[in-house]
Amino acid sequence: MCILHARVITESIKTNNTNLFKLFLRGREGRHVQLWLNGQKTVDYTEPDATIPQEGVFGLQIHQGAASEAWYKDITIVDRKGH
Repeated sequence: MCILHARVITESIKTNNTNLFKLFLRGREGRHVQLWLNGQKTVDYTEPDATIPQEGVFGLQIHQGAASEAWYKDITIVDRKGH
């Protein structure tokens, strides 16, 4: 398991600009998670708990800090099962 330090994330964010965020679910049943922010890998994690369901919904949200606003555009979801 490797979750990178918050400093890496903070340094990768473009304040008051567009940020490119990529999420990859890899491996058998998608238990390997990688998150990329503006070309910088910020999370590389494999879920060890096989009892956690691998199907469901996902949501986009923001956390922490002062009151803020997030806008999302050009969202693409690609199912690459078997690739």
